[in-house]
Amino acid sequence: MKQLLLNSIDSPADLKRLNVAELEQLAGEIRQFLLENISKTGGHLSANLGSVELTLALHYVFDSPKDQILFDVGHQAYTHKILTGRREAFTQLRQFEGLSGFLKRRESVHDVYGAGHASTAISAAFGFAYAKAKAGDSSHTVAVVGDGALSGGLAFEGLNLLGVHPENVLIVVNDNTMSISPNVGALSQTLHHLRTSRGYREFKGRLQRVLSGRTSRSISKLKTRVRHFLLPTTFFESMGAAYYGPIDGHDLPGLIQNLKKLRNIKGPVVLHVHTQKGKGYDRAMTQPDAYHGVGTFCLDDGVCDATSDDFSSAMGMKLLELGREDPKVVAITAAMSQGTGLQSFKEELPDQFLDVGIAEANALTAAAGMSLQGLKPFVAIYSTFLQRAYDVLLHDIALQQCPVVLCVDRSGLVGADGETHQGIYDVAFLSSIPGLTVMAPKDRPELERMLEWAKEADFPVAIRYPRDKAWTINSDETDVEKIEMLREDGSDHLAIAYGRTLKLLLDAVEEHQLRVDVANLRKILPLDMDELRELFSRYKKVFFFEETIYQGSTAQKLKAAFPEIEVHTLPDVFVEQGSIPELLRKYSLDAEGIADVLKENTSG
Repeated sequence: MKQLLLNSIDSPADLKRLNVAELEQLAGEIRQFLLENISKTGGHLSANLGSVELTLALHYVFDSPKDQILFDVGHQAYTHKILTGRREAFTQLRQFEGLSGFLKRRESVHDVYGAGHASTAISAAFGFAYAKAKAGDSSHTVAVVGDGALSGGLAFEGLNLLGVHPENVLIVVNDNTMSISPNVGALSQTLHHLRTSRGYREFKGRLQRVLSGRTSRSISKLKTRVRHFLLPTTFFESMGAAYYGPIDGHDLPGLIQNLKKLRNIKGPVVLHVHTQKGKGYDRAMTQPDAYHGVGTFCLDDGVCDATSDDFSSAMGMKLLELGREDPKVVAITAAMSQGTGLQSFKEELPDQFLDVGIAEANALTAAAGMSLQGLKPFVAIYSTFLQRAYDVLLHDIALQQCPVVLCVDRSGLVGADGETHQGIYDVAFLSSIPGLTVMAPKDRPELERMLEWAKEADFPVAIRYPRDKAWTINSDETDVEKIEMLREDGSDHLAIAYGRTLKLLLDAVEEHQLRVDVANLRKILPLDMDELRELFSRYKKVFFFEETIYQGSTAQKLKAAFPEIEVHTLPDVFVEQGSIPELLRKYSLDAEGIADVLKENTSG
């Protein structure tokens, strides 16, 4: 049996003793390792399968961590983790107290910059290089950026800064034509043109054959001049960076040769690398978006069709219904049409659908403009990504009272993606914005009713809902702006919550047969203090449970107004990865934890 090279690789230094043929063997072993492990734990599959050779070449040519390699987002960094001593930890990838699916500074000295959100690597790399230049440090700085991340404004700002202050940064554009959903926008078209220009490709091939006996340096110079003659100045060159490529991102000898050649060029340099998302696994190559982030699955059968009974899908189907009825309804996403439940809307009503790419602030600002011209925009966005558009929400939407609807997906704990993606901060930052109404449905029918209500609102509305199955509690038809009494047993104790926490509260009361009245606070901003005061006055003891951090929470506001109530929230920390049930249990916000609080206070 052939000895696996992978078992002998515990650090990037171990790569240096391998020849190119062995590196190519190692690439195949890594792909198999990724498939075997991700199929058991879940994780980001297709992007990592596509970046194996590129990561091997980077660690072969550069000396990490002395040379600093920054990966944008982290969706493509699993091979980096494998090569930097974390191979054995992959059995616990994205598990509670296990290996993170993203880059974590505290996890390894090779993770020089944490990343969970897109488009940060170029600006951060500038910062590293700028500081090193000040200190006389000659080590290299590399930013590995997916082409999808280049649709984010922060990436442009970083390039612009490098154009003015030309620090020594090598930007490797990993161009697989995808972010999560297929890429959109003018820059994506520019990269496609660079990849596919027939005249350039044909002439390049002929030139290589004719000049095969010349030195690689002279060929490279001539090919660069030819490219400039056949193609217009590239976007990157117009920003002040030297541009090289595109090259095959799965050709290890070519990658190594180009990286060695470019590593000592002064100033900002862009190497354009074309890769195949999902390479090595047919299903992931033909459906790269479906295999972007996966749960556990059988390699032989592939992933099962995504369930259509979660809150994202429920929102998407209801919005599609509203869009069919009213052509003024527009659905907007920031490169997340599938994740936010908008794929069916996109396919059926393409003229009422807009994908802005990884550009959340752009999505909200465009929505503001649409709303002031008579359209009714619904922006479907994950809670964690809404953070990136806070200023627009305050300055452009709320201040002008633009009737935009925010469908805030993945609110609350999201699980395995961990600290960078938990949706536990939106209540705090949304609550600080005057003129914004925030709703939180307890179940699917209430989400659908809130979407109908928000469509008619002439002010901005945010509707937050969890990453979870879209259950049904009842078919309530009362005013969605009012508190709903779900259980009244004549008790002198009241427990109140909203969203997923309300369902867990009901489970706790019913499973443990607790004599506690239960209320649904479905409108969490602005709070109707008169309504709450009247309700609380009926009870000897009031409990409030909320799946957010405490600072800025609804709980904090209620506690300030009604000091006698007892509140329970998540702590003010960056909550780690783990399954949602595991995290709820740890922080005593699952049904059992809630029941323990209520039993302790209602016994006797």
